Amino acid sequence: LIQLEGFLSGMCCSCEAVYRVLYWENPTVSSQFYGVLLGSVCVLYLLPLCWVLAILNSTLFLGNTQFYQVIMELKASIEQRVGTKPLENTPEPVEPLPPAAPPDRTPTPTSTEDLTPGSVEEAEEAEPDEEFKDAIEEDDESSQCSADFDLSLPDNGFMSKNEVIRSKVSRLTERLRKRYPSNNFGSCTGCAATFSVLKKRRSCSNCGNSFCSRCCSFKVPKAVMGATAPEAQRETVFVCALCNQVLIK
Repeated sequence: LIQLEGFLSGMCCSCEAVYRVLYWENPTVSSQFYGVLLGSVCVLYLLPLCWVLAILNSTLFLGNTQFYQVIMELKASIEQRVGTKPLENTPEPVEPLPPAAPPDRTPTPTSTEDLTPGSVEEAEEAEPDEEFKDAIEEDDESSQCSADFDLSLPDNGFMSKNEVIRSKVSRLTERLRKRYPSNNFGSCTGCAATFSVLKKRRSCSNCGNSFCSRCCSFKVPKAVMGATAPEAQRETVFVCALCNQVLIK
């Protein structure tokens, strides 16, 4: 009962203090309270959330008395260290040490066999000879591997040597036909019209020459040009008039 009575009396005192602040019985405390309340409302409405959290965190740290106590203790310890540092830096008198004995500089005896001119020259010539032998062995191994690869090429049952050469030649000719047109001066090979924004350049898929869209307007399927893919029967490419006549025949 005594503890309950003390708790109730404390609650009554707290309520009376809040009443005095709210009803301006103490103008100084009331003005501080309402000013802080107005500032917090403005901060919540005007500043973003991250700034509000930063201000709240700073207020909790700065408004804590124990935080100030820790800061003061840290300051006192730093001042104490700074004050004792000059004392620590003062040099103490050092007793002179007796002079040390001079080191023994007598040369160590070496065997005459290791320092003879013939042995030195043999040691210098041994390393290049070994490197030269290693290089010769590596060249022999690489040539043997290449010879084995060349001998095993005709024995392959899936693709003979002639077929490999034929496929490589066809690929090279196709690349050269597309990459190196005979006309590089900016005019049509058929009608000699100059290429411009309105008159586009178009390359013939068969001969590789540059034509305008009118001279190179014939479409032929890729199968006519030797393509064997299933899609070659449906896909078409642009060719010039001369190539069109040759391919149709």
